[in-house]
Amino acid sequence: MTAKKTRKDNFTFNLDKYTENQWKIADTDLKESLKDWINNTKFEELPTQLQLNKSCEAVTEAFFSKFDRMPGSTSLYYLSNYCLLHTIKNKKKSKFDDDAFLSPSQLHRRDIVEKAMTDEILDVQNHKNMWNPAQQRTTQEKSEND
Repeated sequence: MTAKKTRKDNFTFNLDKYTENQWKIADTDLKESLKDWINNTKFEELPTQLQLNKSCEAVTEAFFSKFDRMPGSTSLYYLSNYCLLHTIKNKKKSKFDDDAFLSPSQLHRRDIVEKAMTDEILDVQNHKNMWNPAQQRTTQEKSEND
């Protein structure tokens, strides 16, 4: 009998302990708790995509209503990663997916394999003639009228 995988609860952040002037502290705490939640959640435990989006919206709306400003850029970065967790944590990544989100090692491997072409047009016939020393060189003879 296999144990059933349970989904983790949505991310929540309580802003009640902060005053309106402590928005920087709240932003730092939000960033750290998001980072911990994202790093400690396995793919099998993730809530549904709709639940992720709703909880992200709830956190940003609560932060804005409490402090009259959006969270800092780093917190927004982690919130965007929170919304993309199904894509980021999926182990069956493919570069052919519409929403391909590749790891750094996959990007490095892609850069090695895929060489970028330059804008120059390759002259195949000239290339063959130039690099084949066994091929005889043909020249045009000038006519007497030229």
